[in-house]
Amino acid sequence: MPNEDHTVRPNYNNREETSARLAPSLPMDVQVLHYTFQPVDEYKQRMIVLKTKITNKAGRRFPDG
Repeated sequence: MPNEDHTVRPNYNNREETSARLAPSLPMDVQVLHYTFQPVDEYKQRMIVLKTKITNKAGRRFPDG
């Protein structure tokens, strides 16, 4: 966030503030494909394929947390 004091640690419990701060530096692309797997006539199983891609544009490693 511009013009903010960086000596105070961010409040990670505030989800809106954390999302607004991290969204520009961690863009995320999510693709979902759902289908029904039917190996035999009587049995159907719903399944999904989930593909995610997260890019780090921060220029440094983000700490875990």
